[in-house]
Amino acid sequence: MAETLSLADYDVYGFDIDHTLAKYNIPELFDTVYNAMAEFLISKKGYPKDLMQSFDTDFCFSCRGLVLDIKLGNMLKLSEDGTILRASHGTTFMSTEEIRAEYGDVRHWPHFEHLIDKVNNIADEFRIFENFFDIPAELICARIIDIRDKENGKRCDGYNFWSDVFDAFNYVYNPAHFEDNCGGFFDQFKEDTGRFLAPLNSTVKSWLKKLKSDGKKVIVISSAYHDFASCSLEFILGLDWRSYFDLFVTCARKPGFFFNNRHFLRIEGGKVKEPAIDLKENEMYSEGNSVALMKMLADVTGKADPKVLFVGDSIRSDVYPSKRFASWDTLLILEEMEAEQRLDDLRNEGKPPKRKRRRTMEPSDLEKEYLTSRYWGSLFTDDHLPEKNEGKLMNTLWGFIIRKYADVAVPQLEYIADLPNDFKFPCFRHEEPKEWGFYPKRPYALQDDAHVS
Repeated sequence: MAETLSLADYDVYGFDIDHTLAKYNIPELFDTVYNAMAEFLISKKGYPKDLMQSFDTDFCFSCRGLVLDIKLGNMLKLSEDGTILRASHGTTFMSTEEIRAEYGDVRHWPHFEHLIDKVNNIADEFRIFENFFDIPAELICARIIDIRDKENGKRCDGYNFWSDVFDAFNYVYNPAHFEDNCGGFFDQFKEDTGRFLAPLNSTVKSWLKKLKSDGKKVIVISSAYHDFASCSLEFILGLDWRSYFDLFVTCARKPGFFFNNRHFLRIEGGKVKEPAIDLKENEMYSEGNSVALMKMLADVTGKADPKVLFVGDSIRSDVYPSKRFASWDTLLILEEMEAEQRLDDLRNEGKPPKRKRRRTMEPSDLEKEYLTSRYWGSLFTDDHLPEKNEGKLMNTLWGFIIRKYADVAVPQLEYIADLPNDFKFPCFRHEEPKEWGFYPKRPYALQDDAHVS
């Protein structure tokens, strides 16, 4: 891997929308999605009303990157070698002795080899919670496990609730509900988009324009459906949002976009039409695949193998597959970098501080509370390891995947938009774990004077 990355070296820049171009108000998102899922499970699946507790009473339970061991009802934080670093059964955290009793003395999770190779779920076995749209379901699942154990009078021998939670996901995020104004998320998003998003600041907008004026191709690749994607882009960029980009790919179904062979479907008048034979600039498409996209990009750039930088927030769906299957360079938007900077200063008991509608480059204290967890610790490192690994930094599962598949990580686009395009960012070097690709600085937990607890 290269030691530095310079934006000037690329022919094409690809951008995800949600949590990349479109910065969300995380507390509003988590609260809304949790309530919508709980309401569905209570009204449609018969779950007790106890499930409709406020999300913010247990907001510190949630953390990016947890894995649900479905059959055992355990939530897990994993190391880069499959060691279970921390675990909870439902919302009750397990001691090291309890973890050993359930998984063996080495605390090795049995599905780890599949997870680290595929970075994907196995139905009815485990589920990864890696993106911000999924994370509210961690608490849903943990509370369901508590409810089942309470009903049983003791810990259950096994759990079979996941299909219900999956149905709740499909209901809340059903693309048809955007047009139908229902589901508990899309209807609220359309009614008051400013509650969830803020307009993109002028520095980033000017930067996007300059990329195009410099002769680069700027494209959108999002798994959002076209109506939701269009609504978001119009809100953050304005009525002229189409002028910022050369191509729009929606409903991309990442990570499958990078290894499946789905046809591109043409979108006209807000409706999905027939498969597209040839991709054209300034048009919007649905689904598709990276191989066909690269053929189109070779034509419009005049280069047989155009150099692509992809910018996204999902480690699993954006960074990992675009690097592994398409060999694109990757820039990861990682809000935890700045959220963890003041981790030790934000340990308030009880409910979080009153919500404020603000949008500056730095997240609010409330957002930092929602993005960090006193229970699970840092996304990047953990000292709950067997003796052989003590003191090793960047030792979590997601720390490993970041340093292997991301070239550079930044908290938000604002951090790079006012830099010269030939600025050289230091890159992650997988085989040299202390060669950091974080910009502008390492997360607090990876700094030399940090103590991870």
